[in-house]
Amino acid sequence: MKLNNRKIYIGIASLLFAIGFTYFLVSFNKEIRADNGQLYQNINTNVAGQRADKIQIFYFHRSQRCNTCKTIGRLTEEVISERFADELERGVVEFKEVNVELLENKELAKKFKATGPSLYINTIKNGYDDINQDVNVWRLINNEAVYKDYLENKIKVLF
Repeated sequence: MKLNNRKIYIGIASLLFAIGFTYFLVSFNKEIRADNGQLYQNINTNVAGQRADKIQIFYFHRSQRCNTCKTIGRLTEEVISERFADELERGVVEFKEVNVELLENKELAKKFKATGPSLYINTIKNGYDDINQDVNVWRLINNEAVYKDYLENKIKVLF
């Protein structure tokens, strides 16, 4: 039975697409699970062991906020105030909730490229910003203990 060239090309293209898409999914969503099945994002350690001079955690939101948005702000504030009280007092950790719709916050929102509800962690090293958005907190919001442990561990590895 002869296959025509068109069917062969379609088959090869489909196979390459499937391989590429699988690679994308695996590399995009690297997760680890604790022994009890809790989800934690695989957290990268500092490049070349360089420690942060200061860490800024900003939770950006709009004026009108849903319960999930309010919970993200509350839990993040609790993690910072309860688990990083010494660092907060020394000024090496900073937490702010920032309304992106207020005129006085426009420059900060622009710097972080925040337009709505989002959590950003800025690791300052040698005077340079390393700004990263954390999208994983939204998946962890239904379990306060997991959320708090995740965020604490994410911040701890930066020091």
